Amino acid sequence: RDGNVVANGAAPCRDGWCCEHRRGTSGSSVRRAASASSNKSICVVGAGPSGLITLRELQHRGFTRIKCYEASDHIGGAFATPYEDAVMTSSNVLTAFGCYAVSEYAQKELELGNKKRKNGVISDSEEEGAASNGAVMWTCNEYCNYLQSFARRFDLEKYIHHSVEVVHIRAVGGRWEVHSRNTASSGSNDRQIESF
Repeated sequence: RDGNVVANGAAPCRDGWCCEHRRGTSGSSVRRAASASSNKSICVVGAGPSGLITLRELQHRGFTRIKCYEASDHIGGAFATPYEDAVMTSSNVLTAFGCYAVSEYAQKELELGNKKRKNGVISDSEEEGAASNGAVMWTCNEYCNYLQSFARRFDLEKYIHHSVEVVHIRAVGGRWEVHSRNTASSGSNDRQIESF
């Protein structure tokens, strides 16, 4: 719908539409099926790219009792702590999620930059990062900026619990028992067990 080209000539993915269309299911039937089980409690481990898109898909399907445990104090997974000058090996157009195209990201970053300039947070001469509309190879830092923007765009931050490391998961009576610890505290009572 925004001019992006995707495989098989399909329209760009917007909130799962193309995937539902290809599977022959309507969005309403998928949402009805999810609403029947949306009272389930779900745990996502890690707020890297896979964790974030999983959160978005669960949210889109109507689930609300979601917790994402991220061991660090930031999102991005392995891309948040790369070696110096690391660059992605696929272009931003291929790396970006279908539900948050590079063109939309570039527009959001432009709006954010203009708002910051207006409020005096940054000057006109400061660089804001590389939110390019065209195909470029992002650095890992630029990719993490995209992931942070993605999390803001879909209000995913409310599900993410930072500084919580999952140390063990096991099946117990049809549920999953998740053992975690707080990585920000050094106390002996920082372990927690939850059932999902």
